[in-house]
Amino acid sequence: PVVPDFYHQSSEFTYALAGVAHGEHWKPEARNPSKLSRRDLRRVNAVVIAELNNRFPQEKLGDQLTTLLAEGTSSQSWWSPQNCLTAFALFSMAIAVAAMISMFVPVRKSASKPNTEPVESPEIAIVS
Repeated sequence: PVVPDFYHQSSEFTYALAGVAHGEHWKPEARNPSKLSRRDLRRVNAVVIAELNNRFPQEKLGDQLTTLLAEGTSSQSWWSPQNCLTAFALFSMAIAVAAMISMFVPVRKSASKPNTEPVESPEIAIVS
């Protein structure tokens, strides 16, 4: 493109609850024996959410965890060091165009006549 464009950063993150199968009452996952099965993860998830809501009743951290696991997070920003350079380049191009246009604008003549009479120089007397 002829005109530089600004950078736009956007990020999306998703989260999942995972657990390690430790002990004899947890059934490991078939594909990965060190992880908990999906059924056990659902049980643990419900316990973790209930415990967070009990420990922090005003903040409802369990509900916040549920929302985080379901929706994830996202962020967007126009701030980057490259955008400063791009803005400076656009500003410089605008100044250059204004300077080129001003070369073709005629200079206005002043309203009063310029003083064209010769100015007499004062005489300097040297006293010895």
